[in-house]
Amino acid sequence: MYTLIESANAHANSAKKLLEPNGQFLNSEKAAVPIFVNLLIQSLEISLKVFAIEAKIFTSDELRKRRFKNGHGIKEIADAINEKIAPSCVVDVVLPTKGFAISNAVIREMLFGKRFEPTRNSYCWRKLTYVELGKGELQIVDGAGQWVDSVQSFAQEIDSGDFSYKNG
Repeated sequence: MYTLIESANAHANSAKKLLEPNGQFLNSEKAAVPIFVNLLIQSLEISLKVFAIEAKIFTSDELRKRRFKNGHGIKEIADAINEKIAPSCVVDVVLPTKGFAISNAVIREMLFGKRFEPTRNSYCWRKLTYVELGKGELQIVDGAGQWVDSVQSFAQEIDSGDFSYKNG
């Protein structure tokens, strides 16, 4: 059995492998693009859950509730975490601004960006997994390599995080 953080890292690492060599696979297999996006969102979802559980903000069972779109609503999870750690934001707690400015922007777009909302919804409804997408249901964050690096950084920082200062 693998830990949640190992799973989060595995999803991000798998997305990175799809970019090798030089994005040729994704460029030639267009149906793999939604799967690539799904891997990145799945990694972020798992990382958020690890943060919430380790910081004793929510239990694993609580994170599966309808409030969080049965555990797949990354915006809803992030918003609920932010309510508990206010005035901080989970993005800034995990990826401090210094040295992570680009990653912060990418993760913010994935979690809260209006432009990315249709993709979040496609993820929740599992449309990305089955590549059953209509027009406008998939958005890409510019720079696939930077996108993967940002999600990897988020998972890696969660993995090395100290959550003792939270709610405990």
